[in-house]
Amino acid sequence: MRSILLAITLACLLVRIAPALAQDHPVVQQLRSMLPAGNTLTFARATPVAGTPEGVTLENVVLTRGADRTTIATLTLVGLRPDGVTRLELRDLSAPMAGGPPGGPPAGAVTIAGLEVTGLAVRRRPAGQRPQPDDVKLSTLRLENFAGPGRPTFAIARLTVSNWGIGRRTEGEVTGMNFTSIPDNPIDAFSVARVATAGLDIASLATAAMQSRAPGPQPAGRQSVALEGVVMRGGGVVLGGLQSLQVEGEADAQGSGTGRLALRGLTVERAPPTTAFFDTVGLERVDASMSFEGSYDATTGRLLLPAFALGVREVGAIALALGIDGYTPAAAQSNDTSRIRLLNARLRFADEGAYGRTLRAQARATATSEQALREQYASALRNALRSPGPNPAPNLALDGLREVLLRFVRGEINVVELEARPAAPVPFSTLGPALQQGPAPLVRQLGITASGRRQ
Repeated sequence: MRSILLAITLACLLVRIAPALAQDHPVVQQLRSMLPAGNTLTFARATPVAGTPEGVTLENVVLTRGADRTTIATLTLVGLRPDGVTRLELRDLSAPMAGGPPGGPPAGAVTIAGLEVTGLAVRRRPAGQRPQPDDVKLSTLRLENFAGPGRPTFAIARLTVSNWGIGRRTEGEVTGMNFTSIPDNPIDAFSVARVATAGLDIASLATAAMQSRAPGPQPAGRQSVALEGVVMRGGGVVLGGLQSLQVEGEADAQGSGTGRLALRGLTVERAPPTTAFFDTVGLERVDASMSFEGSYDATTGRLLLPAFALGVREVGAIALALGIDGYTPAAAQSNDTSRIRLLNARLRFADEGAYGRTLRAQARATATSEQALREQYASALRNALRSPGPNPAPNLALDGLREVLLRFVRGEINVVELEARPAAPVPFSTLGPALQQGPAPLVRQLGITASGRRQ
């Protein structure tokens, strides 16, 4: 009986002194010392984190500054320092958002269902300097159900980041991103199902963007970016979107490597902002796709693009292949084109009705016939692709190019292929002067041939 009474007495005593002990926890003291002047911190309960004297979990946290009040259901801090924290977890945060009228209530509340951060360190800049993305290093970050009010409103379902910091290969993913109530814009809402990136130094890229300068070299290895499920809306209707965009590449320490891009389902829908455009081209919607692959040798500056393709349904498709050299990193940074040379090129265009629809629209607008317009274009083409001088020397390449393009203008073919195979690499610096002398020298210098067919 005496033991039971002693236990009850000790329990009552601990209940009475627990709030005072909680206030004296080293992490709580550190947190209070880091609060800006005029801020206060209260909480209902503090529980030490098992296994470490540097951790505490606070419940029903309230941070106040004047009339502003931030609430957090639970807040766990381990290894809190002036420049960061080893681990931070919080649940159900609600914080006032800046942007309301001066002296009035806040614009609304930012809410976060969950946040977890590990290995956070923040470099402090001298007073007056703006913080930069590369000031931050962290091991992992996970954010759940973020919502920000205002115009526009912004929400994401989930954000994950790992290995953030200057010179690091960062991985990140955002899902369920939504912007709504966008003011003064035909696109008043848009959503993105998923954005993901891997292998890029995002901290340095973001810092370069903020400072409006070219980014430095990226870490060697595989890199990728993915964008999925983009939908744009205006006035309550869908204006367009994007099914997917995938970009992948591998690069070594010198910057040499390969790259691929695939874009699918880029759409623009008929709606009040686009009606005039669609009436002109005779379409009900635009549905486009694009693909690309290439390789680059940083030592020689050789860039090979064996396949670049752009297609728009019921409009046409363009395919391009290109080879150049001399495009070294130094030349790219200095915009020096003096050493860049064309090795070869190939261009293919397949018309899927765009030319005919454009002619018919122009014929209606000018009250003339479609055939008369074709003849006008053919006459202009003959004048543009003629050999100079009263008695020009024969130029079979130029004659062949002109005849193929005339057949396209007259509607006899709908596919045109042009190929440039110069006898030796052609410096880009010589193309301008050659073009000023007319098409004949340029066609001869580049070794251009043309072919066409109907499909």
